[in-house]
Amino acid sequence: MPPYFSIEFSFNSKEIYPNFVNDIYSVFFNNNFTFKHSYDKDNSSIDQIIKWNQRKLEKEVMHEFTPLTEESDYKQIILENDLFQEVRLFWMFLRREIRLILITPENEVLDNNERFIPSKIEPFLHISKKVWELTNVSAIQTSLECDGGTAMLYKLQNRQEQLWVRVFVIVNESMIDVTHNYDMYKIERNGVVLVNKF
Repeated sequence: MPPYFSIEFSFNSKEIYPNFVNDIYSVFFNNNFTFKHSYDKDNSSIDQIIKWNQRKLEKEVMHEFTPLTEESDYKQIILENDLFQEVRLFWMFLRREIRLILITPENEVLDNNERFIPSKIEPFLHISKKVWELTNVSAIQTSLECDGGTAMLYKLQNRQEQLWVRVFVIVNESMIDVTHNYDMYKIERNGVVLVNKF
């Protein structure tokens, strides 16, 4: 299994509503990241996957990464985009927040010198801005596998953890209180995009 580049979309767990999963997926499907198939071997349809994941989120099922808990796992989906060989989406419930995680192999976005390829990052930045503008997402963070994950939403909101930008982040402007060397611009819903120079 290759190392993955991740984009983590963090939602307040109290803000889930009946069409939550469908609405979030629709942003991807309507912006050049279409549903290809289920990641699981059961060949579930997109409607089955939406219902399954919605039900699990409403029941606050914690995501497990062991084969023994396959029945309680969220169903993952593979997205199709002409620029990438593999793009996968999956959900996690983390008590205070819900995360939707997009992953693609690092070699899809890094060159031979392990620098980000702008033309490969731009589609991910574009879809991330769409998710920010069209949903109730509270933070969008990026990481490489060696980074060990991203900050918890409540720590960002309470400024208990400093914002760190691997390639880009999108957060509410209230979460930014430190000087930085990133390119920065504002978008809808009081959002701020920080982009690491690459």
